[in-house]
Amino acid sequence: MEKQHAHKEQLSKMQKLYLEYKAAVANKLPDEDVEASRIAFYDICDNYDWMDYVVEENGCEKLVNIKDEVLVPAKYERLGCCCGKVNDRKLPVSAMSEGKWGLVLPDGNGTVVLDFQYDEIASFDKFFIVSNSGKKGVADKKGRLLVPCIMDEVVFRPIYITNENNGHSWYDDCMFELHKDGKVGVLTMDGQYVKPSYDEILFSEIMETDEALGAVLDGRDGCVSIDGKLVPDEEFEKYEDKLIYVKGRYSHRSSYNYELDVKMGYAEGKI
Repeated sequence: MEKQHAHKEQLSKMQKLYLEYKAAVANKLPDEDVEASRIAFYDICDNYDWMDYVVEENGCEKLVNIKDEVLVPAKYERLGCCCGKVNDRKLPVSAMSEGKWGLVLPDGNGTVVLDFQYDEIASFDKFFIVSNSGKKGVADKKGRLLVPCIMDEVVFRPIYITNENNGHSWYDDCMFELHKDGKVGVLTMDGQYVKPSYDEILFSEIMETDEALGAVLDGRDGCVSIDGKLVPDEEFEKYEDKLIYVKGRYSHRSSYNYELDVKMGYAEGKI
């Protein structure tokens, strides 16, 4: 059954129940009282939808949060990719105007960050796959076009990092597999772009932090390099600084400097 959207009343009640639960724990109340407080808090969390939601108004759509605040006013034909929560206001929302899709901020005004010129926009992590006339590209949350719409296909590749001590895995990184003219390239989460040069890139959902990305070219296995060449496994150490790695959000290699793509010329179609 579809959950009801939470509003101000439910938010106030949820906050009250949370404080009661924390107080029960802090005051060392009997276990049954602590458990009752815990259940009451988690029940309200589970029984309502706490995400932003779309409302129709005068033939357009607007985005509203659980505080009943308007995040995107009703001036666009349709809204999509609405995945933000109450405290997440940095991710843009896809919106349609005159039959074309763009990106707007949930800032109360619907400020445009990516112009309305796309046939389709899909949200993946903090990035967006954009489509135009059958070709695809990638934009970031600031509306910058990291890869222009010249690719035949763009595939989102989630990567899970495994804890060697307990074997647990969690989503920690992502890459985009770029297909053009029968070759494959990659865009990493920190803006490193490798043009489609390989026959296959060896993605694995479960990888280790700092693991070099593998590839196949002309029947040979090796590693992906930033210049699009295949580095044979036996030459790994020689070209270690030129390889593409699974960095992970918490890896020492990871700067996640979103200006990197601009400095290195990967943005605005300079590929």
